[in-house]
Amino acid sequence: PNLTGGTGAAPLPGIPAIESFVTHPVLVRALGELLLDAGAGELFIVEAVYGWDSYTSWGYEEVATYLGATLINLNEPTPPDYPDFVSAPVGMGWFVYDSYTIHPILQDIDVFVSVPKMKCHATCGLTLSLKNHIGLVPLSHYICQPTDGHRSALHGCGGGDFTDRLPGVIVDLNRIRPIHLALVDGIKTVEAGEGPWINTMAAVEPGVLVAGKNPVATDAVSAAIMCFDPTAVYPASPFTNSSNHLSLANGAGLGPHRLEEIEVVGESIEDVCYEFEPC
Repeated sequence: PNLTGGTGAAPLPGIPAIESFVTHPVLVRALGELLLDAGAGELFIVEAVYGWDSYTSWGYEEVATYLGATLINLNEPTPPDYPDFVSAPVGMGWFVYDSYTIHPILQDIDVFVSVPKMKCHATCGLTLSLKNHIGLVPLSHYICQPTDGHRSALHGCGGGDFTDRLPGVIVDLNRIRPIHLALVDGIKTVEAGEGPWINTMAAVEPGVLVAGKNPVATDAVSAAIMCFDPTAVYPASPFTNSSNHLSLANGAGLGPHRLEEIEVVGESIEDVCYEFEPC
């Protein structure tokens, strides 16, 4: 799930975080039930949460108990099974780092599911299933200054042109830990920002879920539902501050981002289109 910002980020007045900028636990519960019905032997709910209270306050402890799932904070090793982090190589053609520090459970699981919120993003335009991978790496290993509260090193330290840096990190991380199923929570979410630290963020209710077995295709369809062109080229909206990571992922062979190459089943994009204000 996308549990960004931590509980210290004040939600919109009268609107809880789970109905605005973080993945709703009820969706994860329903998904977990379906995965168990399909034969999953063991479930883990993983995120590099800002603090364990994210799991407590946002209903994930109850969900884990109901499903018999294990909660993991990817910011911390979990002895005795996982006493330390590991270095995971990207392979040939890496963009920003040739390897990334991760919790070793991400290498041990058989199937990985990304359950993001449908949102725009101040830095990279969109935050959907591919961008959700930024929450896989431990905060302590990717900061420029000890006081930084976000993974500042992934955005870049010391000045320079960061147009391609975060998109490159996104693709690198998706090569390390491929997504087998993406489920985008667009029932109740926000537009014009990924969290309340963006003062233009506002609540919206598109009332839609988007699921797919290829994350690039799923994100492309989600972008189209948000009334954005998934092939838009920087600085065209929504990619006004960085390169289009969907295009970069497509070029890296991770999946299609052109709608004519994607089979959409269920409702048509046109019938569920909901215009988002970009960030």
